[in-house]
Amino acid sequence: MLTISLSSDIESRLTTEANRHGLQAAEYASQLLERLLASPSVDEVLAPFRKQVADSGLSDEQLDALFENARQEVWQQQQDKKS
Repeated sequence: MLTISLSSDIESRLTTEANRHGLQAAEYASQLLERLLASPSVDEVLAPFRKQVADSGLSDEQLDALFENARQEVWQQQQDKKS
C-alpha cells in the first residue's frame, strides 16, 4: 500500500479525470503510474542515438548541419507533393 500527498488542484484534476474514465481516483492514479513507469524514460530511448553520435566523432556544428539538411529535404519533399 502506498500513500501519497497531492495538492488540492492536482487531486481535483485526478478525480475529474478518473470520473471521466469511470474509475475511482486511486485506481486511475495507479493505472497512470503503472503506464508511466512501464515506459522507458527519454534518456533510455535516446541512449543508443547519443552513443552513435558520440562514436561518430561529429561536432555539434556538423550534427546541426546534418539535421538542418534532413529537415530541408523533408520540407522540400512535402512542397513537391503539393505541386
